[in-house]
Amino acid sequence: MSNEEKNEQLRAAYALNLWTVSISQIIDYNDVNIMKQEYDTIMNNLNLERMPKDEALLDVIKEIMDEITSFQIDAGDSEFIEREYQHQLKNAIWSAVPNVGAIFATSNPIAMGVTLATQVGIGYMNYRRNKSEYELRYEKSKWEIQKNRMLHLNALQKQLFETAWRLADKYEFPDEYRLTSKQITEYNKALMESNPVKRYNSLESMKSFFCAYPVFWYQLGSTANSIYRSDIYRTDADIKERYKKRAVEAFSEYSELNQFNLLRHDVLTSAWALEYLELLDLNSNNDSYGAAQLIKTAERYSGNASDVAELCAFAYLRIGDEENAVRLFHNLVNSDYNSVLNTQILSGLYIKAMRNPDKLKAEDAKVGYRELKSITTNPQNILAIPDESMDLNNWKPDWSREENFNDFIEKQKEDESKKKIKNEEDRKQSRLFYQRPILVVNNKGDEKVADYFLDILNDNRRNIGDDLPYPSRMDMEEYKKNRQNIEQKGTHVIMLGDSKEAKNLYERTPIGQGRWNYHKLGMRFVSNKSKTKTVILIRQLKNQEINDLVALAKEVNKKHSVKIPEGVETVTDFFEDVFAEIDIDKDDTAQVIAAIIGGILGWPLLLAGELLKGVWNVGQGIKNAYSMKELDFLRYSIAIYEYLERENALYSTVDDN
Repeated sequence: MSNEEKNEQLRAAYALNLWTVSISQIIDYNDVNIMKQEYDTIMNNLNLERMPKDEALLDVIKEIMDEITSFQIDAGDSEFIEREYQHQLKNAIWSAVPNVGAIFATSNPIAMGVTLATQVGIGYMNYRRNKSEYELRYEKSKWEIQKNRMLHLNALQKQLFETAWRLADKYEFPDEYRLTSKQITEYNKALMESNPVKRYNSLESMKSFFCAYPVFWYQLGSTANSIYRSDIYRTDADIKERYKKRAVEAFSEYSELNQFNLLRHDVLTSAWALEYLELLDLNSNNDSYGAAQLIKTAERYSGNASDVAELCAFAYLRIGDEENAVRLFHNLVNSDYNSVLNTQILSGLYIKAMRNPDKLKAEDAKVGYRELKSITTNPQNILAIPDESMDLNNWKPDWSREENFNDFIEKQKEDESKKKIKNEEDRKQSRLFYQRPILVVNNKGDEKVADYFLDILNDNRRNIGDDLPYPSRMDMEEYKKNRQNIEQKGTHVIMLGDSKEAKNLYERTPIGQGRWNYHKLGMRFVSNKSKTKTVILIRQLKNQEINDLVALAKEVNKKHSVKIPEGVETVTDFFEDVFAEIDIDKDDTAQVIAAIIGGILGWPLLLAGELLKGVWNVGQGIKNAYSMKELDFLRYSIAIYEYLERENALYSTVDDN
């Protein structure tokens, strides 16, 4: 067998193992953050040109991606994890560096010896290593995967293992290349072991099974490296060196196996490169070229991840490449990442570069320093320029530290408490709107809009309290027949569209009293003083006014970032037809479509997907009557949303997940 054929077998086996381990880890860890990590680092990051072209495998992959895409992590949870990671990173730097000036010393800068990649790692690995600690600080239930989703993932896992047999037959790779369910479970169990020595021993005992899964060798090497760097064997130099040697061997094996480029970006390769650099103690005085190549590898595979960029920036300082360090620290400050720390470091690097004998570089540094206050969110952390007579080797500005993590945790608890209080206040306020019966009255032909409106009202009524009366709907002719009886009951009547009854209301209601007008966009609503009657109106929209409608939809979408329900994407081609007649840059079409759909779906709407299905095949642009009807639907949707928001009638329950 040729080397090329063997590599093809290894590539196919690696692709299969990559997915089977990924889905198994989601299930075994039972953690939504790890689910998101797997999606971001593997499932949403495939190099499709290098993936084996197997339909069965691709079908399972698509199902897994769809399942995970439907889950979103609460922003507060993500902030908690990220803030903890940044806190650990800052503590490691502050512990290793007595003052910020020591990083910029012109002789033997202390940054050469800082081993951040080994101490705190990238965010991906840091969360997994400290998962049990996070669960102690934060409710474990917040991060558990929902039961119904777990059952579905288990079924997909079985389907993936069935696909393995066909893939093995197609590429004729040896069975030992394929990881079994039991082997993966044992591997995951080893990774969750908090004792690094026991974790290493467990991984070491199974290494013969992982000849076609490079990630294993990173995990083995990283574990050995962490033991070597720790104080576990601080009094036994021989054992420490043994673990260093084992780490080097495992990292070397990872480098050998990791040649198939199945992932466009690979955070584990970034972590490997940075840890390997520190393990070999490469710096400006020891193979700076080899060190630079490893840093470039880490940066290339990072996918612009800020945590990796932070570690790469320090690695560049380690080898004396301050130009690249400035570039990365500037990007981090501009992105508001770890701003307190990075503002200090970047300003210090500019101060040092101001003394460069190259006048052009010195001038660039002065400009960068002056511009720093315009891009940082922490201008108070910009280091003051010392007197020109000051030797930078003796310059010792103190670190400016922000709140510690315990303070952050307390603030999180306080914010959560305030959120619950506000939520209850909002519920009470919204309840007032639904206390009286609500009747939606529509003209003939507006049944879809009326049903859509009714779904919004019922969604919110359920969220507020099941004891409230159910909203209902009837057409205008039936309302006329029963108007007296309806009004005697104190029902709040909301009329959609123009009619004689609607005109009686809006012509008698003074401007500024319960009126909301968007004359240019053909939308308005009017309520009487007692708020027992409301009219929501639209008029025909001219083509040139669509841009303004798009702008309004964007504003609506800013208030609620929502996940688009299944089926709504079928509206895309319709909007593309519409945009063909107006002046919108083709490159912006997808973004504008997303904004409009987000505007339509500014609140959980049960039937939105069904109501908009089939619109894509209109194909005749805005002049088509059916297309115009659907554009009317869009305007009604925005007007309804705006009306309910102004009446404090939109209420969502606090999500416990």
